Amino acid sequence: MMTAKENVIRTLRHDNPEWEPTEVMYDIIEAVEPYMPKDKPRYLMGVGTPSNIIEGVARGVDFFDCVMPTRNARHGKLFSWQGSLNIKNAKYKLDDRPIDPACDCPVCRRFSRAYLRHLFTAEEMLGMRLAVMHNQLNLFGKQAQLAAGAEQLEYHSDGKPCRYYSAADMQTIIAAAMHRISFL
Repeated sequence: MMTAKENVIRTLRHDNPEWEPTEVMYDIIEAVEPYMPKDKPRYLMGVGTPSNIIEGVARGVDFFDCVMPTRNARHGKLFSWQGSLNIKNAKYKLDDRPIDPACDCPVCRRFSRAYLRHLFTAEEMLGMRLAVMHNQLNLFGKQAQLAAGAEQLEYHSDGKPCRYYSAADMQTIIAAAMHRISFL
């Protein structure tokens, strides 16, 4: 049995999303944020979806750590600006498009969905390596747009849209996060 302190720490880390809805995590961050040091970076462990990162940054979180992008990639689930896709599906067998036409990563510039699907079905390690590279760079690209104050950045990984933040809102959010990080 966990103590109350262990339960709060586990909740703040968000390492058991099965029993904690995302909205509850957001509420907890909002409740705790005013009590966190303003001059220190804020870290949220176990959160890695693009929508969670956007929402976390909006609530004052600076750093995230999650195995989800790499684990999903190794199993053939790839991120795109339109959502995610399972590259192992038969519908990609002859698909000569990149994983994500809006992504500028080396994988999307050089390889087709059909080729990546072939690598996965042939159980070639290169498939997993390219998928991990794509997911990480795709996610970093989304974060770069977030940091640049993109007018709207949506990602529907859980079937729900992210909240809308104006460019001015995002610039304020990112500036506050960068200020906290600069105190390392």
